[in-house]
Amino acid sequence: MPVYVRKNMTFTPPSLENIADLDENDFEFIDPDKLRDQIPQPYRLVNKIVDSVVEKAWSFISEIETKKTANLNKIRPPKYDCAVKLQNHEKATALTDSVDGRYVFIGLSNGIVAIDSLTQETVATWDEEKVDIVHIKCHLIGVQTYLLVTIDEMGIVKLFIFSSEQIFLLKILNEQVQEPGSTKIISTKCESSDEGDYIGIVLENTSSSEIWLELHRLPRDTWLREMETVVAELKALSQQQEEEAAMAAEGTDDNTQVFTERKGSTTNIKIPPTLTIGVRRGSNSNTLLSHSIRERRGSSGNSLSPTPKTDTSIKKRRKTRSPSGSPKPGTPPPLLTLTPGEKPNPKFTPQSLVLKIHPPQPITGSTSSSVMSACQKVDSGEVIGTGQHHIITSGHLEQRDSLFEQQHENMMKYLPEADNQNVEIMQPTFHFVTSSRLTPVGLEQPSQTGRPTTVVVWWTGESNLRQYSLLKQSKDFDHKADVVWPFCSTITCSTTSLCGTYLAVGLRSGNVVLWDRYLGIEKGVIGVSSEYSIKQLQFLDPSISSQDITDYPPYKTTISAWLLIQTSDNSQYIYNTSLNTLVVLYTVNENNEEETVLSTVSGIPELLLVVTEDRSLLLKDVTNGQDVCQLTLPTLFDLTSPWEPIYSFGGGGQMLYVKGSSSSKDEEGAIIDESSLFVYQLRSFPSLDGYWKRPRNNDIKPVHSTVEQRVNALLKHRIAVQPERKERLQKRWNMMQQELDIILQCQETAKKRTCHAYTPSTYRSTPQLM
Repeated sequence: MPVYVRKNMTFTPPSLENIADLDENDFEFIDPDKLRDQIPQPYRLVNKIVDSVVEKAWSFISEIETKKTANLNKIRPPKYDCAVKLQNHEKATALTDSVDGRYVFIGLSNGIVAIDSLTQETVATWDEEKVDIVHIKCHLIGVQTYLLVTIDEMGIVKLFIFSSEQIFLLKILNEQVQEPGSTKIISTKCESSDEGDYIGIVLENTSSSEIWLELHRLPRDTWLREMETVVAELKALSQQQEEEAAMAAEGTDDNTQVFTERKGSTTNIKIPPTLTIGVRRGSNSNTLLSHSIRERRGSSGNSLSPTPKTDTSIKKRRKTRSPSGSPKPGTPPPLLTLTPGEKPNPKFTPQSLVLKIHPPQPITGSTSSSVMSACQKVDSGEVIGTGQHHIITSGHLEQRDSLFEQQHENMMKYLPEADNQNVEIMQPTFHFVTSSRLTPVGLEQPSQTGRPTTVVVWWTGESNLRQYSLLKQSKDFDHKADVVWPFCSTITCSTTSLCGTYLAVGLRSGNVVLWDRYLGIEKGVIGVSSEYSIKQLQFLDPSISSQDITDYPPYKTTISAWLLIQTSDNSQYIYNTSLNTLVVLYTVNENNEEETVLSTVSGIPELLLVVTEDRSLLLKDVTNGQDVCQLTLPTLFDLTSPWEPIYSFGGGGQMLYVKGSSSSKDEEGAIIDESSLFVYQLRSFPSLDGYWKRPRNNDIKPVHSTVEQRVNALLKHRIAVQPERKERLQKRWNMMQQELDIILQCQETAKKRTCHAYTPSTYRSTPQLM
C-alpha cells in the first residue's frame, strides 16, 4: 500500500487558529507509481486539448456577454431616421456645398447639377455624356459667383464657373490628345486656394508612372469681368429672341387678318399650321415663320401682302435694334458665338503655370570626378537643404554597405525581402499659405496681403517639409525650395489654421509639431501617443475657444485655437494652443468602437460629424465628447463607404445630404444599382435646438503680417482714443492743484519737525571728563 507522510508534522496545537493551511504541495508521494496520472498518455493529451478549447470558448463567450451588458447599460443618443429621398438625383457620385450655403452641387455620371440647398429645386445643369464626376469642390470667388473644381473618372480636371444660375466650362487643365500612341496624363488630386487665386494639380504619366505637381495662377479678377460680359450678352440675346418671337406673333396676326379680309369673312378663320409650328418652337420661330410667309407670298402673289401701316411699324422696329451678330462700333468682340440649338460655350482667359515640383529623388553617391567639382555643386549652407548635393562618392557608400553586411551577416537573413513589384507611388500634400515672418527676405510683397504667397509641400514617406514662393519670377518653372524643414520622423499629415497663423505637422512617431508662422517660431512639440502614429489633424473654429484679447497691441490677434488630433487607432484628442493642454476626447477600447471624424458641422462648429465602425453617422459635441444624436438611413440602404461617405452640408448646416447605396438582382441575376440621395433637416432635430440658440462670434481675428499694417493699426487706435486722452489730461490738470497743496503741506510739516528737533532747549549740558 502506498504510504503518505506529512512533511511538517507537528503535535496538535492548543488552538485551531494556529493550524497551518493545508496545501497540495505539503504532501509527498512515497509510492513512485502514484507519480503518473490515472489516464493513459494518449487520452491525457486529448483531455488537455479539450480543456484548453473549452477555456478559450468560455473566455470568448464571457467577453461577448460583457460587451452586450455594457451596450445595454450605455446611454444611447436619440436616433433620427427621418431622411427624405430625392427623386431626381439617385446616381450622385460627388457632393459639395457652396461656401455661403445657398446651393449644393451634385456630380453625376453625365454632368453637374446645382440645386437650392433648402428647397432642393434644380437651379442649373451642365450635361455631357460619359463624364462621371468623382470629385467636386466649390470656392467663392465673387458675389454669388463660384468656382467649381472637378475630377472625372478618366482623371481629367475641369474648372467651371457658376453665376446667374448658369454653369459655364472655364478650362480643362489636362486635356488628352486623342491620337494613337500618345501619352496619357491623368490627375490624381486637385486642390485650390480658398479664394481661387491658385490651383494645384497632381499629374501622373500612366506609361512611365512619373508623377509631379503643377501650380497654376488663376486669373480670378479677369474671369469675374468676363463673366459680367457673358451674362450681359446672354440677357441681350434673350431679349432679342423675345422681341423676334413677339414680332413673329404680330406678323402672324397681320397675315391672318389680311387673309380673312380678302376672303370676305371675319369669323371662323384658323391660323395656318406652318405659322403655329413656327411660333411654338421658341428660338427657331424666326426662321420657320419667315420661311412660311415667303412661301405663301410666292404662291399667292400680292394677295397676302400686309397693309402699309403694319409694314411701316415692322420696319421701324427692325431699325431700332441692331442685327444679330453685328456689334456696335467701338465695343469689344462678344465672348459668345451662339447659334440656335447650341449650348453656350464662352471663351475665357487661360490660366498661367507658376511652378512645377517633382518628387525628391533618393540620395545616391556623388558623380563628380574631383573634389573641386563636387564642392562647386554644394550650396553655401545658409539654408538647410535636402541632402542631394554632397561630396560622398558612390564607392564610399558601397564600402559602407558591404562592411555592414559583413558585421551583421547572421542577422541579414531576418530582413524582409524587397518587394519591387508593389512600390508605393509618392503623393504630395500641399497647402497655400499667406506671407509671414518665416518668408525669406525679398519675397514678401505688400500688394499680396491676404492672398497666398507660399505653398507648403511634403511627399509621402519623407521627413522634409518644403516651402516654395509663388511670387518668384523665373523662366524655369522647376526650381529648388526656398525653405526646407527636416523632421525626426516621417510626416503623415498636416494642416493650417483658418487665419493662417498656425501650421501643424503630424509624425509617424506619434508627435505633433506646431509652428507659429505669424511670430516665426516653433510653438512646441506635442507628444500624443508613443504607440500609434498621427492620422488626421484639423483646426476647429476659433469661435468655440475663448479669445483673451489684451488691450495692447491695439490690433486684434488670434491667440487661442483648438487642434483636433486623431491617431491611427482612431482615438481623438483636443489641444489648446493658448493653455498648452492636451485633453482626451475619445479613446478606442473594448467598450468603444472605432470612429472616424469627417468634418465639423457648418453653422454649429461645436459638433463633429463622425462615422462609426457599423456605418452609422453620429453628431458629437467636441467640448465634452458626448454623442448628441445618431442619423440612420432607411432600411436596405447603407453608406457608400464606411470611412469616405458621399455627403455634404447645406443651408449653413441646416441640411445634410448623404448618399445611400443599395443593390438588388433581377431575374437573370444581374446586379441593379438602387442607390439614392437622402437629405436630413438638422434644423428640425430637438436635440440641436440648444446649439442653434448659442451666441457665437464668427468674426475671425485678423493677423497683421506686415510692418505697414501694424503701424497703421497703431495710428488708427491712437486717433480713436484721442477724446479719451483729452479727458484724462483735463482731469489730471484739475488734480494737479490738489496734489501741489498736499506736497506743500508735507514740506511745511517736515520743516516744523526739523526746527523743533534742533532747538537749544532740547540739549542738556553733559559733564566733562577730566
